[in-house]
Amino acid sequence: MTPEAITTRNRANAAKSTGPRSTAGKAAVAQNARRHGATARPDRERVAIWARIILDTPDLGPTDLLTDDIRIQCALVLASAEARFAGATRALEDFEAGAAPPADAEETQAHDRRHRLLKRYWREARAQRKRAFRDWLACLQAPAPAPLSFGKIRQIPKQSQIST
Repeated sequence: MTPEAITTRNRANAAKSTGPRSTAGKAAVAQNARRHGATARPDRERVAIWARIILDTPDLGPTDLLTDDIRIQCALVLASAEARFAGATRALEDFEAGAAPPADAEETQAHDRRHRLLKRYWREARAQRKRAFRDWLACLQAPAPAPLSFGKIRQIPKQSQIST
């Protein structure tokens, strides 16, 4: 296939998958994450608790978390990933523990679809947690950088960028 044909085919496929178009359809899919909470943004207090654990600082306050310190920023990313993973794990375990066997074929399909979806959310949260943990370890090994100026966002160093 020529590159032009591939591009044409990809554009045709993209035009078909635009998501819901009606107001009712958009309203329905907007509530999908609220059904189980597995993809919801983690609660700030849970993230703060995880940050205190990660930084081994029990008296860490909210203002301490708003610094430009790269170590604290890496810890917050890891804390958020931990809280999200815990939420996804809780949603999956609750579903598996409370899910009665479906009565008919239609319920079986819906049950299986939801179980696969929750497992996917759990795998995504686990992968995010794994990346955040790897970046946290890189932050611990990296030399302390100079403080930020003018509010620029600092990139978390990747493992390949750190010299040992």
